[in-house]
Amino acid sequence: RTQFLGDLMAFGGRGGYDYTGYTLSGGAGTVFVKNITVPSQPNSWLFVDNNRSSTTYGEIFPLYLGGGSGSNTYTTPEGFVLSTSSGAYDGNYLLQNILSGSVTGYPFMTPAGSTTITLQFPFPLYVEHLIVYPECVRGWWSDYQVSVSLSGAVTPILSNWVNTSYCTAGVTNLLPIRQWIDKLTIPLRRDPVTGSPYGYTALNALTVYIRDDPTLNQQLAYCLFPGNAWILPQYEPGNQSTVTATVLSLTNAGSLKMAGPGSTIIASNLEGDTTGVAITQYAQTLDLSPNTTRRDTSNASGLTAQLKELPFSLLVHRGAVLVPPANFACRGMNFTLHGVMSVVETLDVRVGCYIQFDFWVNSSINIDQWTIKTGGQIQITAMDNITAQFTGSNLHILAGGRLDSNDLRLIYQNISVDPLAVIALDGRSGMNPNGIGQDLFQGPGAGVPGTCNLATGNCGIGDTGAGHGGTGGGGLGSRYTVGDAYGQFRTPRLMGSRGGSSIYPFVGGAGGGRIRIISNDTLTVDGTITAVGGNYISPYSGGGSGGSIWIQANIIQGNGLIDTTGGAGHTSSATVTTTPAYTSGQTVPLSCQYGLTITSASYGVNCGNSPNTAFSYVAALCDRKSTCSILVDPNIFVEPSLTCTSLFFVTYKCYGQSQAGGGSGGRSAVYYESSYFT
Repeated sequence: RTQFLGDLMAFGGRGGYDYTGYTLSGGAGTVFVKNITVPSQPNSWLFVDNNRSSTTYGEIFPLYLGGGSGSNTYTTPEGFVLSTSSGAYDGNYLLQNILSGSVTGYPFMTPAGSTTITLQFPFPLYVEHLIVYPECVRGWWSDYQVSVSLSGAVTPILSNWVNTSYCTAGVTNLLPIRQWIDKLTIPLRRDPVTGSPYGYTALNALTVYIRDDPTLNQQLAYCLFPGNAWILPQYEPGNQSTVTATVLSLTNAGSLKMAGPGSTIIASNLEGDTTGVAITQYAQTLDLSPNTTRRDTSNASGLTAQLKELPFSLLVHRGAVLVPPANFACRGMNFTLHGVMSVVETLDVRVGCYIQFDFWVNSSINIDQWTIKTGGQIQITAMDNITAQFTGSNLHILAGGRLDSNDLRLIYQNISVDPLAVIALDGRSGMNPNGIGQDLFQGPGAGVPGTCNLATGNCGIGDTGAGHGGTGGGGLGSRYTVGDAYGQFRTPRLMGSRGGSSIYPFVGGAGGGRIRIISNDTLTVDGTITAVGGNYISPYSGGGSGGSIWIQANIIQGNGLIDTTGGAGHTSSATVTTTPAYTSGQTVPLSCQYGLTITSASYGVNCGNSPNTAFSYVAALCDRKSTCSILVDPNIFVEPSLTCTSLFFVTYKCYGQSQAGGGSGGRSAVYYESSYFT
């Protein structure tokens, strides 16, 4: 009956952008329309439209500390105060340099032997993690500690001094915080062993990352991430906490949140342009099940065309519940699930759709018909030794589709991994900067740090690789004590282990993850299923060992790759040298501080011998020795002619300082025919 043909607007006011590119525009308001022409069948629309072309979608952001002023005490317009107990060396090495984001520019530096850097917040913030970048110029190496405070209560994060000697610029480690804080304290000291008495105390850079507290569901007195529309039950008649809409529309970067425990949105139809996001917080529910798409079991070939695509992104926090449409697809949007999701009949992951499943408790998600198409990407992270489990009838990953995880169990009737499709549980998969196998320093086959004498500088000459299916490779700093082998070969169930590390940030290559695949009918692998170990991370560190792949299927077919290879340890470049010509009776001296590698040895080629006839003898005599003397003896080498003067040549490689061990391969087991299932 309405004849209104105009527009309903509730856009947020335009703003600028901060240094990360995050918009400073206001959040959209809400527009609610209800049609009760037929009282028994009312229709309602909830619109959130912010009139912007794009949005910065994410959960964790760097804390912006720009625009401040001061030298020994630097204050931002928001009231953050960065201070030091010792003055800067000069105007090039000011305290605010650590906020520049550069890991190769001027650091903060003081001539004092120690100092304390403090960042005081104007109000408490939930800090996810921080990154400390030490100064890696010799003579400026500085040890550090970290503690945080909230209302005066101090929590040590790193109570022991962290030694940064021999570090490499830009190579560091995330430091988890995951708590509310209002003060960050970083004591620094010139290293007592490697710090020059004429050197300085320095810090290169510091970045603090913040997020919404994942256990909260209320507005705060301040807003970390502006740009949200809110549903606030406390302002509704009777404190109504359930919103029912025939149509939920999030467009033009519109973002919607609810306040309060028990808050629920039930939507029958969804509209959007993939730029909006619906955020469901702790103890809340987003129910999209009334959507009308249903699987047509009589026409499987027409199924994809019938699926509705989610028109906006979803962020479901831990402790929240998502009731998705029974059958849906996604394209060009993000879907992050930290909470619980009910059964899905059909999920079609299309180009540009990125889905992240995080498992915080032991649970299983049922997606009966699951297709990951070209350009679709799934990331599954299991926390705290929990195995993520997915069940259903058919899982199909097409060429260009990808599924990454650290700890995964797939139980399906049929699983197909097409050519150029990937299931990866790799230590080097990039799921996080430290890899995904065992935690730092962990694993029953963890690599061994090499010897390190800080006073003499004899450090970083190579740590050992981690073991798993076999022993890890030896490093020059620990040739004979390496990561041990472990685990069952018939039923591989364990992750790979970390490589050894003796230099800051003390992180070896990550171990590969683990996966168990149960296919009650047919497993087809024409792509790749991998749980390979991670390459070295810290300078001179060892590689991580491969993880575990355990497959049980009635029928296995395909021409793909199933791989649990170990990760590479750090290597330095080699010089290749060929000796001058030597003749019978002469002695050939060879030397290489970190061990010779013989590549060829020939005697009498100029007189008719075949090349490399002396290789076996010389390699056995000299390989891996720092010095070696070879007597050119015709009784040892075959003399081709008594009338020709035979010439002797050796070619060898001499590697520079630091040769670390690679990680061992992991374990794979493949069972076919259902009688083998356990």
